[in-house]
Amino acid sequence: MTLLCSLAGGLSAQSQYDVTVNSAFSPTISDAQRKIDKKANIVDTVHIMPKINHSVTPLVYQSDFKPEPINAPKVGKDKIVRLYRNFLKVGFGNYWTPYLDFEVGSLRSTRGAFGVRVFHHSSWGKIKDYATASFSDTKAEIYGQKFFNKYTLTAKAGYNHLMLHNYGIKIDSTNEFYNNSDYSRRHNHIASAHLDFASNREQNVQKLNQYYGLDYQYFAGNDRGYTGVPITEHTLSFLTDLNHDINFKRAGYLNIGGKIGFDMIHGTEVMNWRSYLISASPSISYIYGEYFIKAGLKTVFDIKGEKLFHIYPDVEVKLTLVPNIFTLYAGVDGGLIPLSFRELFKENPYLGYGGACIVNEKFKVYLGLQTGISRSLSMGAKASYAMVDNMPFFVNIKESIFIDTVVLPILNRFTVAPINRTQHFNVHFNLDYTYKNQLKLGLNLDYNYYILNEHPDYLVPNDYLPYLQRAWYKPAFVAQFTGQYLLLKKFLFSLDAYVNFGVPYPEFTANGGITPKTLKPFLDFDFGFEYLWSNRFSIFANINNFAFQRNFYYFDYPSYRINALAGVKWTFGGEKIGKK
Repeated sequence: MTLLCSLAGGLSAQSQYDVTVNSAFSPTISDAQRKIDKKANIVDTVHIMPKINHSVTPLVYQSDFKPEPINAPKVGKDKIVRLYRNFLKVGFGNYWTPYLDFEVGSLRSTRGAFGVRVFHHSSWGKIKDYATASFSDTKAEIYGQKFFNKYTLTAKAGYNHLMLHNYGIKIDSTNEFYNNSDYSRRHNHIASAHLDFASNREQNVQKLNQYYGLDYQYFAGNDRGYTGVPITEHTLSFLTDLNHDINFKRAGYLNIGGKIGFDMIHGTEVMNWRSYLISASPSISYIYGEYFIKAGLKTVFDIKGEKLFHIYPDVEVKLTLVPNIFTLYAGVDGGLIPLSFRELFKENPYLGYGGACIVNEKFKVYLGLQTGISRSLSMGAKASYAMVDNMPFFVNIKESIFIDTVVLPILNRFTVAPINRTQHFNVHFNLDYTYKNQLKLGLNLDYNYYILNEHPDYLVPNDYLPYLQRAWYKPAFVAQFTGQYLLLKKFLFSLDAYVNFGVPYPEFTANGGITPKTLKPFLDFDFGFEYLWSNRFSIFANINNFAFQRNFYYFDYPSYRINALAGVKWTFGGEKIGKK
């Protein structure tokens, strides 16, 4: 302490002076006031836990539903497709082929309908190396309907004149006369009438469904070159179909009924043959969901046959695995099938004689499926086996004609040779595709296999023919294709194809025997074109057999090669469409 005081006294004894320092520094605190105003941060170390009581109060939303008003729809004019009274199709093609189809019908009416049709198609061309092959097909038809409250009465009548030639003979220097004579020409006249009275079937209505039908047909033909005796035939058939629908709502759908029929075939002159069949076929069917069951019997009385009474099963079951898409079905049936000369003539127009026949299908079993893969594509397949008596096959008649002491053997006519105990296997497949209204395709395939009795009960009425051991003129395989395409709603193209092969035919040997042969495959391709000028007028052209094949329908019966037909279609006389 003494030291500090000595120093202080020494310093005070010294002289005083001033020091000036130049500097920009200001010794002040810039945020002193802010720090002075800032509250002190007191940290409280004491924690108090408040007591909390939880409660839930439900929220109620008040709502008033007010639907939006729906405006009444605007109903426009009914779009009724205009109906026309008249249809005309005319054309002409090579081989001197005229074509005419003219139809007149009534317009819409709640009372009834009627119509008339006139049709003609002929060809006057020649086939190289063969006899005259011209033909003519002329038809006149009239029909009418009367509408009642619960029933409809329908009547039809028609006449058909068909002229053709048995041209299946080759022309050379020895038989040139055949080409210029009437030996091959045949005129056939068919008159027909139909009358039926049926109830108007209504869906989901429990009532008696009724159908009464009557058919009559008269056939008259000549075979002037050989017998000079006309062929005449009368056929009459009557059918009554009565059934009652019972709807159990939740328990299914039942139908009970049956058919009663009468069939008569009366041939005269060359075909001095009679047939009278009376049939009764009661049945019951039941539908429940995806199941369908039908059980029935077919009973037939053959008044002129060797066996008076025949009975056959009529059973079918269906199972729909997927509605409208996949269905399986199977069945067993049979029956007596009357085939008139007219029916056989449709299949073989070069039939000479042999008359009608009654086919006895003793039994037939079948199994199939039907699928609708989509709205556009559907497919079906079916396999069947049948045991048949009196199945008809066609064979050539070996004949000779004498002209000025010249003997000419010919084989251009056929007869019917029914065979007993024939087994027939068939496999069928079909495919259909439709795309809107623009594209349509269809395919049908059939395979047939026949096992014939080696010792048939029927001998062909000709000394030159031995027993039959082949299914003469029955194809083993048949394929049909149809296609149609509409381009820009103006151009319509079509393609049709028909193919068959495996058709056996008899080749006659010098000693009168037969050697089985097979016809060449039948290949027919047709192309069609149509230009739609308007909804009522169009121009068409068809080219048939454009592959230029010489196809043989039967032995020594070749078809025309490529042939074309062109013409126009016109509909006119339409009804008035508009407000009344």
